[in-house]
Amino acid sequence: MFSKIRQLAIKLFTVCQQSGKTTRPEAGKRKALWLWIILGLASVIWVLIRVVPKPSRATYPCQKIAQPLAAGFIAWLLGLAGATLIWRKARSLFHKKRYAVGAICFAAAALLCYVTLSDTRDVAASAVNALNTAAFVPSDPANSPVGTAKGIHPGRVVWVYDSLLCDQGSTSGWWWEDDRTDPEVALRMMEQALINLTGIADPVVAWDSVFRYFNRTRYGQNNVGYQAGEKIAIKVNNIFSRSYEWTSSQDYRPCPQMLHALLGQLVNMAGVPEADITVYDCIFYHGNPVYQYCHADFPGVRWAEGDATDRSNYESGPGPDPGTREKVVADTQCVVHYGDPSLVPGSGKVCLPTVVSKARYLINVALPRIHELAGVTCCAKNHFGSVWHPDPPRENSYYYHGWCPFYMHKAVASLNFADDIPMRPMGSYNALVDLMGHKELGGKTLLYIGECIRAKLWSAPPFNGGPASSIFMS
Repeated sequence: MFSKIRQLAIKLFTVCQQSGKTTRPEAGKRKALWLWIILGLASVIWVLIRVVPKPSRATYPCQKIAQPLAAGFIAWLLGLAGATLIWRKARSLFHKKRYAVGAICFAAAALLCYVTLSDTRDVAASAVNALNTAAFVPSDPANSPVGTAKGIHPGRVVWVYDSLLCDQGSTSGWWWEDDRTDPEVALRMMEQALINLTGIADPVVAWDSVFRYFNRTRYGQNNVGYQAGEKIAIKVNNIFSRSYEWTSSQDYRPCPQMLHALLGQLVNMAGVPEADITVYDCIFYHGNPVYQYCHADFPGVRWAEGDATDRSNYESGPGPDPGTREKVVADTQCVVHYGDPSLVPGSGKVCLPTVVSKARYLINVALPRIHELAGVTCCAKNHFGSVWHPDPPRENSYYYHGWCPFYMHKAVASLNFADDIPMRPMGSYNALVDLMGHKELGGKTLLYIGECIRAKLWSAPPFNGGPASSIFMS
């Protein structure tokens, strides 16, 4: 036992070869000690501010990592404090020549120190190992798609990446400004995605081919392109755009330059009148960095949003000047039916907005990211912002005004999110299928677009931890 304690002390401290006395830890070990203190303290604070107000959060993946670190840190502090007190008692006993009791106290202090350091080291190691070994194993092998491929080139999904999109002109200011996100590169990427998707080099002809293919397969109309007066709804994801003025660099908001590029393609290449296009999200707001940026060049485009004429006090409300932004309206004749009404309340009563029901085409512009409930959010979950419930959860109805997706949470949970929202097993019913399979949502979707612009998602080349600077289209 004493040899192990000595070995542990040698690992932690530098021992003078001449005097045999211990000195301060080496620089690298001091840094490791400070890192342990910072990580431990941060873990304790994180657990307290997240779990104490809502104990069900203890099941979150981040908490499962933080909790053992927090517990180890607290044990380390208690062990260190206890060992220090016993050590001082031992010194006091030796001064009083009570050597036997002093020796016992000294041994107890050394043992407590050894056990504390060993246990906390093991706790930290187990937490790291949990991160490294908990690899996801899919139920089906790679490159084994399911379903029937659709599109001019069936099943094709294109990816366009350009490192010049982000932060080439400047690295100061807001990410949504032109100095940080290049509008010319965004336009080039949007056009290139369409060309790659269709295999047609002329964007005017490429857009016409997309509309003709869709009208043939969706409406049974052969050789019919876009006709003026036909409405196009563009679904964006405003879940983090909770006011007109953006006062933080939250990445997961619509990119002004990329939406501007899409509108430019529709108006200038596809020949769609501005008044036939509506950009919408039924929950939150079109922020000024997007609305004002696009409205300046495309003033006829409509903008529909949640609470636009309500001036809700939720998170200070959207802002005082909605401009041409209008409030979404539920179409009570356009309803959603769910495959498991016992799990998802409101089947047959949940409505879609008129901007969708009156449109002939829909373009789904998603912001792919990890999600604390569904695992990932992309094009399917983007339509959580397309539904109106006549009797939403009371705690949220005061600011969502019925445009509330929370009633579907139990049907999409990829983990044990809360006591009343357990994980859905693989192969079970999922409400996202009902949304994507709805004739007015998935059935009207002309294009799916995934904006991965500012997020730093991948460490592999060519990203190397920088902005993803990518769009995906199918």
